Amino acid sequence: MSTGPSHSSRRSFVAHLGRAASVLAIAGCTGTAQSETLPSASALDPSPSGAWDLSWLDQLASATDRAVFDWPSLGNPADPIVLEIAGRYLDNCAAAYRAGSYRARVVLNARTRGIPAALTDDAWQRYSLGTDYDVKDPATGAPAQRNPFW
Repeated sequence: MSTGPSHSSRRSFVAHLGRAASVLAIAGCTGTAQSETLPSASALDPSPSGAWDLSWLDQLASATDRAVFDWPSLGNPADPIVLEIAGRYLDNCAAAYRAGSYRARVVLNARTRGIPAALTDDAWQRYSLGTDYDVKDPATGAPAQRNPFW
């Protein structure tokens, strides 16, 4: 297996694609696509009528291909395997189908020790999640003060 420049750029591309797919899946919870920010806590609160906004399920129902990936632990932000696997799934759909003939959707099930991966930078800083979960910022090596998975 080659470890040359093409391997490195491919890994980076897949990682970025996985991150983008994750943001879209989480942003779908708010009913609007927000590609650069995660939904705020108030956006995920039940409406005054007591009903949750489940419109993101409509996007799944209309998808031709869909998959759920379990994210039970944080792992290493420099090697976010769950995001990479989700990216590979989307890559495989693109390779298998003619462009425009499919709509693939990915859902990440962030649970237990993986929940901080779905939280905002503000939450990471306010609650010192990098220290609590022993997650280092890849750029500084210090406990993360922002969400390094996004």
